[in-house]
Amino acid sequence: KVSNDMGDIVLFGSDASEKKKDRKTGVKVASDPQEEKWVLKRISNSFETFERITGHLQDIHQDWRKVGRNLGRKIQQVKQ
Repeated sequence: KVSNDMGDIVLFGSDASEKKKDRKTGVKVASDPQEEKWVLKRISNSFETFERITGHLQDIHQDWRKVGRNLGRKIQQVKQ
């Protein structure tokens, strides 16, 4: 099945290296200026692109999520 959808993709988050740059960060979304957001405009095959980005981010952050889960478990053990 071929998808020819076109859409915008909004990325939420922050990047320490981005904050150090002198140039402006990505296009801000006016609804919440305090949270860092980047808007990728008019992306062809946006659904497939979104799925690929999501997969890459999950791979990149899997170790960090594991650390967070383990820390959460340790906190729960201390509370008991």
